[in-house]
Amino acid sequence: MPFHCIWMLVVLMILWYPLVWGASTQMVGGAEKQQEQDLDSLFEQKKGEIAPAQQEEEPLRERNEIESDFEPKQGEAMPVQEKSSPAVEQERDLAPAPKDIEQERLTDTDFEKPFGEEEQSPFSYSGKIWNKLAHDLRKDNSFEDQYYNHLEVQFGTKYALSQTIQFVLALRANYFAFGNGEDLHHDGDVRLYNAYVNLAFSDINLRVGNQIVTWGKADEVSPLDNINPEDLRDGFTRRRGERKLPIPMVNLELSRDVYKLQALYIPFFECSKIDISGSDWALFDHIDQLVGRFDVTEDKPAKRLKNGEVGLRFAGKVRALDYAFSYLYTWQDLPSPAAITFQSTLPFTAQARLAHPRQHIFGGELETVVESFGLRGDVAYVDKRGFLAKNLQTVTKPVFEYVVGIDYNGPNNFYTNFQFSQSLIQDYDKSILFFDELTTGINGQVSKEFFNNNLKLVLRYFYIINNNSFYLNPYIVWQYWQNVYIELGVDYIDGPRDTTLGFFRDNTQGYAIVRLSF
Repeated sequence: MPFHCIWMLVVLMILWYPLVWGASTQMVGGAEKQQEQDLDSLFEQKKGEIAPAQQEEEPLRERNEIESDFEPKQGEAMPVQEKSSPAVEQERDLAPAPKDIEQERLTDTDFEKPFGEEEQSPFSYSGKIWNKLAHDLRKDNSFEDQYYNHLEVQFGTKYALSQTIQFVLALRANYFAFGNGEDLHHDGDVRLYNAYVNLAFSDINLRVGNQIVTWGKADEVSPLDNINPEDLRDGFTRRRGERKLPIPMVNLELSRDVYKLQALYIPFFECSKIDISGSDWALFDHIDQLVGRFDVTEDKPAKRLKNGEVGLRFAGKVRALDYAFSYLYTWQDLPSPAAITFQSTLPFTAQARLAHPRQHIFGGELETVVESFGLRGDVAYVDKRGFLAKNLQTVTKPVFEYVVGIDYNGPNNFYTNFQFSQSLIQDYDKSILFFDELTTGINGQVSKEFFNNNLKLVLRYFYIINNNSFYLNPYIVWQYWQNVYIELGVDYIDGPRDTTLGFFRDNTQGYAIVRLSF
């Protein structure tokens, strides 16, 4: 199937290119504005395609101080061989000005100066040390994790051989320590983070290697954000952009005026990182402590080219409205329990088999600006998603889901974001656990900055209306020094035990985060 999809993508691009490129397409909209570039970091992955040198208006977005020097966030990709260098400045005391919505597709370019802009040296580097300490605020059993420590260190380099060729190499190391004070458990890993070569020409950009690509306009919750797996060993409380894991892929973009065509090929499947059991955020919690021996087998696709993933995205612009249509042939990143069995005779044991279903995902997205408000929406149809049923077997069903949202950057550094989402399981089976036929939720964020933007109060929220489960994250950010970030907050989770959020309700915790960047 992947090879048929690849040939289909090649034929579509060959047919589509002369139709669009042969015509003289005029830019639509208001007066063009210079592209803003945030050069705080070297290795941030961003939502994005290749951005032209000139830009128009984009919905106002909050200046998000919590994003680190390596994490993906919404932004601009490097322009390719621009005729003139855009002005680059960092204004920490001002809310972001409106900028073009769709000029932001290719990712991970905060550290990359626009092509054509002079640099003192073709070689640059950057790094980050991030540490989260958490303490459980609910005592539910004797073997839960009362203390939690996650240390993350990242370092990377970039070498610009020319305006056309750039090389990026970054590493990330993680160390985890968790337990109840008497019996601490340790885990860790070192892996490649961003590691790719980027070739930029007038209308073509090719990026090959480890990278992050984000589709969809919605914040935090988007049915289209399915390309990269996530690191869920911290649970869902860490910001989604920070959870993303770069994976090897070929990322080709063709751009001309307001039209863009992006083709992706991911040769080998990589699933999300999540503990199966033995920790508070594990898929099966501490089930080994509750039932005894618990064996898990996970059916992962073999690392063969025929099991690769492919994606195609076409984007355009009509006046102030950005739109895009996408198709992704992929594997489900999070495993679904294919079957769970128990042995009732002594010694008591349990077995679980996990699987990753193949998926076809069709999607669309919109974003625009109405005065001081940004409006956006994502919609997706997934042909197959796995759900655990009462007989402890997995059933697969098609799912239709959408998200619509609005945000507002007000005076005096006030920001708010609100999103409404629904997910409909088609051909619903009443034996499905944890999920209703129609799931309706709201999520968003409210923040206000004080003391010359050095102090910020934030409330993040997520509420599932139909089962009355929710997640609240109030926190305070102190950032007096440019390269030092301090955050104090609470992750408060509640809801019925048989819901996705309620399953983790005993993990309510207070935490402190310190981040040093260089």
